[in-house]
Amino acid sequence: NRLVKGIGFILAGIGFLFLGIYYMKHGFDAFSTQFDMTRYAMSGLLGLLVYTLVGTVATVVMQSSHATMVLTITALSAGQVSYENALALTIGANIGTTITAILGAITANYQGKRLALAHVTFKIVTATVTI
Repeated sequence: NRLVKGIGFILAGIGFLFLGIYYMKHGFDAFSTQFDMTRYAMSGLLGLLVYTLVGTVATVVMQSSHATMVLTITALSAGQVSYENALALTIGANIGTTITAILGAITANYQGKRLALAHVTFKIVTATVTI
């Protein structure tokens, strides 16, 4: 039965997602005994800007805002980053998604480049308002 098989795949995928988050959380817990990331916590506007930049770079490198978000959530749950810094990482992950539009605009025509610029501008303005 295709319907039952499809539902099974969906449930298995969701289960593997949560299993991965569980293992990453335990990895961060073990990691925290060796390396304390809270030493690098920053507050204020400078902290927001630095962690936004870190989130942007992480998303550009990994090509996945979801991966950055999962790492941020697990680091937050393990107490490795503060709530304020986690929010800045999330904003940076949102900005980092624009790399796809930027890369696509390299070979695009004028309208494609305008669309990519509008996308980047929208994300940066949204991040600025959020911060």
